[in-house]
Amino acid sequence: MKYHIVQIVKIFLKRFIPFLVMPYVMVTAVWGPFLWAGELRLSKAQITQLTLNDMLTGKKLIITDKPMYVVFWASWCVACKVELKHLKKGYQKYKNQILTVSLDKRRKNAQKLLRKLSWSFKSIYDQESQWKKLFKIESLPYSLILIPDGSNEWIVKKSSSRLLAIHVLEKLLF
Repeated sequence: MKYHIVQIVKIFLKRFIPFLVMPYVMVTAVWGPFLWAGELRLSKAQITQLTLNDMLTGKKLIITDKPMYVVFWASWCVACKVELKHLKKGYQKYKNQILTVSLDKRRKNAQKLLRKLSWSFKSIYDQESQWKKLFKIESLPYSLILIPDGSNEWIVKKSSSRLLAIHVLEKLLF
């Protein structure tokens, strides 16, 4: 009896998983522009005043005049861990344009998780909640794209979809 149930479950998953995933892909592709959670305009000075020291190496990070994908996370957040694993696994070619910002209460917890993941992306610790306040972060994980507009301003697009944000980043970089 067990064998039949296992076979039935395997067949069900093989045939119906694409139908469960497809609506998300279609919604992202068709309604992508409407999945943006908001937009801010910040001066270059506001961005450069933020603390930008790499959490693992201690080196000062420099924000270039290229678009950046920023992910806010914490070590206690299960969804954040999944997000970080997806970034590490699938987006190595963009690692210079991806910045992760830890909102942990303790730096040690964040560092421990990054070491466990063998993290190679830029990552900072928001000790004084500068980043959280400036970008009005209310939930985790949270992502946004920083886009220089050519003058001394940056456009900040808040995204509710990692896939959409990475797609936009690809378009802006290439």
